[in-house]
Amino acid sequence: SDLQTYWPDQTVPLPGTISSSMHGPSAATLMLQSRLMAQRQATRKRIRYAIATPVFALITFWLGSLLGAFGRTELLASKEPAFQGFKQLETVKEQFADALLSNDNSSERWEAVIRFFPKNESLTNRIYTGKAWLQLAIVYLQKRDFARARTMVEFVMKDEQMPPLLQTLAELQLAEIEDVEDNPKAKEAAIDRAKRLFQGEKMSNPDRDLVRQWAESATRSAWMRDLIDDLQSAID
Repeated sequence: SDLQTYWPDQTVPLPGTISSSMHGPSAATLMLQSRLMAQRQATRKRIRYAIATPVFALITFWLGSLLGAFGRTELLASKEPAFQGFKQLETVKEQFADALLSNDNSSERWEAVIRFFPKNESLTNRIYTGKAWLQLAIVYLQKRDFARARTMVEFVMKDEQMPPLLQTLAELQLAEIEDVEDNPKAKEAAIDRAKRLFQGEKMSNPDRDLVRQWAESATRSAWMRDLIDDLQSAID
């Protein structure tokens, strides 16, 4: 038939569509072909849409289920928490030592100590959290990020349960920050608070020795070392 080429799904032509001409389809046939093709395309689009919608919904449902199951499996299988690529070690001491012995001077390593071992869980965690904050203050000071460096020492200073040793070191670290930023009044105020803590009854002699060792570090300023020597001499 004339329509067989244009409508391959229909092998029997519709009545009245056979051409009487041997030279090809008539004008009426061509017009009918065009209309039938348009109707067929529209019908196929509706069928495809009707089929595709529930199929797509079903695929989406199963895909979501599979992804959800995979995510839950991964969470259950992960026995070691991670933070910025760092895994939690067995103890806070090990985590602190790992950060201390690293060569990259990464702030994330110290943040991992704080994140993995919350300070409220034990006194040991609180002490190492304080030490990590002070190390972060040094890292930020070296990067000349004074705002963050000051924030780290303030965390220690505002924690009333933090041992006097770390309170003293925080005040001294703040004094060093104020010195680099050329804030002499703020520096002297921090030094005065550090003096009272250092010479106070709650500070033990072993802790004073630790403060002196901290001040003698190569990264400390010369005035810091002289200050601790004078404070120690006053006590002796």
